[in-house]
Amino acid sequence: MEQLEKSESRAWKAIEALAKKQEKLDDALVVLIEAQSKTDERFQQVGQDMKEGFRETDARIAALSANLDERIGKLVSAIGDLVRRDSGAK
Repeated sequence: MEQLEKSESRAWKAIEALAKKQEKLDDALVVLIEAQSKTDERFQQVGQDMKEGFRETDARIAALSANLDERIGKLVSAIGDLVRRDSGAK
């Protein structure tokens, strides 16, 4: 009978050790899930930031393009005036 009690005692000790390890694993899993959630939130924020940055860049490019078109138009007009003036002077 003593052997059976020893075996039972060892079995309970093993079960208790496994239960403690399970608790630690559960705690680690909670930490990992929280970290994953924060990572997902950060990725979403970075994505939004990038979209906003792209919109701002697109707006700047459009403004620069419009300004460039206007300047090219003025340059072509000035060249035309210069050519007409030179042609009329001869």
